[in-house]
Amino acid sequence: MRSAAAASDGVIHLAFKHEEAFSGDFPAATAADRPAIETLGAALEGSGRPLVIASGLAGHASGTLVTEDDAPETEAVAGERMLAEQMVRSLASSGVRSSSVRLAPTVHGDADHNFVATLVGIARDKGVSGYVGDGQNHWPAVHRLDAARLVHLALETAPAGSVRTARPMRGCRCARSPR
Repeated sequence: MRSAAAASDGVIHLAFKHEEAFSGDFPAATAADRPAIETLGAALEGSGRPLVIASGLAGHASGTLVTEDDAPETEAVAGERMLAEQMVRSLASSGVRSSSVRLAPTVHGDADHNFVATLVGIARDKGVSGYVGDGQNHWPAVHRLDAARLVHLALETAPAGSVRTARPMRGCRCARSPR
């Protein structure tokens, strides 16, 4: 991993042990991520080349507007992922153009069979979209093409030590037609 990063023009680190995290051992999943970031950062040290990691929005207080300046409590289960984000941002001081992209809990797209696709399928089958309670709850989601655009922009232009948050683009619809 170190030699591949050293030979690269930049690195995008998207790996995360989701299966481990969602089976109940989130601390182990986040702990496994940090050595990878250390290795990639060491390989890029002093180069000014980009290192972009994927982080998340989970762990923020419900019902609050979240910006790039906000971080969840690191003591929260999902907040432990912020330790990796803090680590990558600190690499800016060692000459790495490091940045983090915070992805919504659900990144969805065509041929997807996960959470958003299941909800859309139920709505199509029943002819209505359901909601819990009075409908004031929110679940952030972003289309995979919008997330990919943001990661590409971070790779190309993000300042060292910065954070970007993936949100649906203005005018974006959850259901996209194939391109």
